[in-house]
Amino acid sequence: MFITVIVGICYNVLEKKRWVIIVKVNWQLFNNNELVVNLLNKECEYIKNNYLKINEEETINIVDIKNKLYKRITNDYNMEIDFVNNICTFILDNNEKWSINIECNIEIIKNTIIINYQIDDDKRKILIILKEE
Repeated sequence: MFITVIVGICYNVLEKKRWVIIVKVNWQLFNNNELVVNLLNKECEYIKNNYLKINEEETINIVDIKNKLYKRITNDYNMEIDFVNNICTFILDNNEKWSINIECNIEIIKNTIIINYQIDDDKRKILIILKEE
């Protein structure tokens, strides 16, 4: 169960007309243990036990909690990690698509989501902390 600070409520037509709440999170991305993205008190869309959607400059990050997926959408590529099947799929801007087997896991502990994945020698960790009231 997540404890969240509710900033506002909005109506999201793209997500099957569900109500989402806007919450604040700390979002950190580590590449081989080096902190490369550190977003503090970042507002994101949240549907309890379903998903988080976080905008990071020109990138959209979606954590599909229900289906155990992570999606990263950029101008150059889309990446999706399936934590159930340990598959990472890339779709490039020219619509070229390829998938690889990877080591990956997602943990949800109270108000924290930890995503780990490795592609070749590149180890990534995403740490998302929903802000407490």
